[in-house]
Amino acid sequence: MRRALLALPLAALLGCGGGLLAPPANLSGTWTAQHVESSTTLTLVQVGDSVAGSGSYYRFINPPTGTLTVSGTYANALVSLTIRYDTGTTTHFVGVVEDPTHMGGVETYPGGTTDSLEFARH
Repeated sequence: MRRALLALPLAALLGCGGGLLAPPANLSGTWTAQHVESSTTLTLVQVGDSVAGSGSYYRFINPPTGTLTVSGTYANALVSLTIRYDTGTTTHFVGVVEDPTHMGGVETYPGGTTDSLEFARH
């Protein structure tokens, strides 16, 4: 009985579309993904389902730093972004917004190489 009483508020929290752990209604803000060898920061603005923005990256290889632009969509916790780096490379990120401060997914590079990214909102 005690477990059932504790489980009810947790289930309500997880199940509500507007609960504390629910994905945010809007991606606007600054998001950063960090790896041992690199970091990527996106500053996003969302209007409706459309997302756009800019950002920067840091790598331990050449070129070590640079800028990027972002465009894409966000709906029902699913995010799809096209990332255009100042080097001329264009990648595609597809992921899930897990909660108001975490977004994870896969970035696909030309030729099919992929990289898992976990973004945290500042």
